[in-house]
Amino acid sequence: MARSAEPEPARLSRERIVDAAFRVLEREGWEALSMRRLGQELDVWPMAVYRHFQDKDELVDALVAYLVAEIDLPVGRCPWRSRIHKLLDVARGTLEPLPPELRARLAPVLLAPRMAALSDAGLRILESAGFRGDDAGTAWAALGAYTVGFVEIAPTAAQAQFEYGLERLIDGLELQRRPNTPEREGLQRASAR
Repeated sequence: MARSAEPEPARLSRERIVDAAFRVLEREGWEALSMRRLGQELDVWPMAVYRHFQDKDELVDALVAYLVAEIDLPVGRCPWRSRIHKLLDVARGTLEPLPPELRARLAPVLLAPRMAALSDAGLRILESAGFRGDDAGTAWAALGAYTVGFVEIAPTAAQAQFEYGLERLIDGLELQRRPNTPEREGLQRASAR
């Protein structure tokens, strides 16, 4: 007599748990995310989730790593200012829809020099524009801080407001990278007063 073949449940894995965590976050928000809730979502005992993640902090780190790995970096050959704009638009678009708790964990990873593909791309753009070593790192840190700060303070603000502030910051960086131009000398005199 043949046994009735019941479909075997999908094997629990870190990837399945991360996917379930994103579904819970999307539907129910940050407050609902817990190991117990993930167990319900996956139809397993909560202890099964703990076999893959020690605690919620480790799970959140995995969510952040997943988001960083999934960022679709812009490509193309255009002036450095346009490339840095596109890149920071990607960062802003990645951060804005996230709950504040997850956004706070993602921002330092996403924008820290040499920590993620996005920051590496930003540093390469700045280096190709003539920024060297520490200057490129400092410029990237300023651009990242502006982007994160904008998302934190005004997440629903218009794109035009973000672009305006970003343009002014890039204008300042542009002057910084130009040695001994009349614009830079004027800025230096003004800042010395």
